[in-house]
Amino acid sequence: MLVKYAVKLTEEERDELLNLTKKGKNSSRVFKRSQILLLADEGYQDQEIADILKVGESTIHRTRQRYVEQGVGLALGERPRPGRPGKLSPQAEALLIAKACSDPPEGRNCWTMQLLANS
Repeated sequence: MLVKYAVKLTEEERDELLNLTKKGKNSSRVFKRSQILLLADEGYQDQEIADILKVGESTIHRTRQRYVEQGVGLALGERPRPGRPGKLSPQAEALLIAKACSDPPEGRNCWTMQLLANS
């Protein structure tokens, strides 16, 4: 099978990846991606790498693609994720916290979620 994204590591990149796999201070994703790039550079096919490392072929393909298009640093890392926007503005959140920290209404021991929502 022809590999569209062929990995050809420089000696410096290979040394960097080998160091990453020897240290226990990296996330498992960085560790696996380093191994993927090292094995791909040695000439292993995606299916062989998947069998050796117990990862999906799509992970290997994406790692190869990111390496070829963006370099070793971005192939190992994660893109920032935007996350979900907050439901309250910072001012509304501050008011809610202030209300929850105040004394509860008469006849109540504490604020409930429903009391806060209704107030």
